[in-house]
Amino acid sequence: MVIDISEVEYPSIRKILNLFPNPELILGKEILWTVKADGTNIGVALDADGNVCIRSHNMPTAEAHLEKAFYACEDSDLVINMIRDARDIGGDIMVFCEVMQKGKSPSGIRVHPKTHLVVFDIWSERQDSFINYTQMRNLCDTFAVPIVQTYGTTVSSSLQELFDVRDAMVNRALEEHEEGVVGKYWGGREIAQYGCYPNYCLYFKEKHHSKIAKQKSENGDVNVVIVPNLPDDEVYKEIDKIYRQIGIEEFRNVEIAMPFIGKAIGKEAREQNCRVPKNLNKYYYKKLQSILTSES
Repeated sequence: MVIDISEVEYPSIRKILNLFPNPELILGKEILWTVKADGTNIGVALDADGNVCIRSHNMPTAEAHLEKAFYACEDSDLVINMIRDARDIGGDIMVFCEVMQKGKSPSGIRVHPKTHLVVFDIWSERQDSFINYTQMRNLCDTFAVPIVQTYGTTVSSSLQELFDVRDAMVNRALEEHEEGVVGKYWGGREIAQYGCYPNYCLYFKEKHHSKIAKQKSENGDVNVVIVPNLPDDEVYKEIDKIYRQIGIEEFRNVEIAMPFIGKAIGKEAREQNCRVPKNLNKYYYKKLQSILTSES
């Protein structure tokens, strides 16, 4: 049966702190940690006539420049050969690749010397799901297709242990000039019951908050007034107010909590003649982790 490239639903990827119904869901589970490659993800499959189809950002047809970038990768032919071989033996697959284009990466954390790709997931029509890492590793090795780097597997028995492991993985990624990490768990009915983990796949991602410093050129201006950031304790005070206002269930939902937080901190910053700090998500997640850890 031919894969409808527009119908394959990729798992939603959030942070550990935003897992539904709570982060405890993955305690005692074996988590595979992989590098979050810093590029653009695409999906590659064959149509009914054997033509190569490429999608991106869950759109059925990738932008022309992304198709061009895929074919510019020296391993693109190996990926296509792997897909054609799967059809020949009676089971279509859709290969998800991260394409790193030559030059500065999207996050700006590294510079890619050439355009290249790595495979990070494979959808199997026969299994009607994403195959696990061992299956993907064996398949890609058979065709010499590059695969995303892994940092190993872990099992955590408490939230604090889980957060410590997460921090260690993210720090390693930072040291190796990677954007972050992705955690993966291939589960069963215990996660399917929640209705938000299609095909029994639970994925999450964690990124560090460091940015590459950019030196601004001197323009000769004098008497420049530098407005300070709103102090951290004031930021956390406003976040705590929002937490107490909306409650833990809605506070755990980043889409609900962050608009309230942004508005409250912006108002407080104006009143104190300060700037709103960059990356308010960093403060939000630190507060959320503190709440969940204290409750466990």
